[in-house]
Amino acid sequence: MTITNADLHAKITEEFKRFKDGKSTAESRLAVAKYVTDDYFDLYGKYPAGSVIERAGTLLLVEDLADNNPYKVAHNERPFLTES
Repeated sequence: MTITNADLHAKITEEFKRFKDGKSTAESRLAVAKYVTDDYFDLYGKYPAGSVIERAGTLLLVEDLADNNPYKVAHNERPFLTES
């Protein structure tokens, strides 16, 4: 079985859709990120394209990046400061 970068992007996109629908957990996002990095490396001895790794990282941080609360500095010990 061959896994292409397109397959990996599709897996990440599917998990982003699950997050948007409220069906994704931190554990499921971590499992997808592990699949597209560690498992891919174990199969092929190299990491996937940088764009795949970048999207996997964003997938891990999506909950923090999606927080548009203007008072997140007061509510979180180490908030991600994003432009709203």
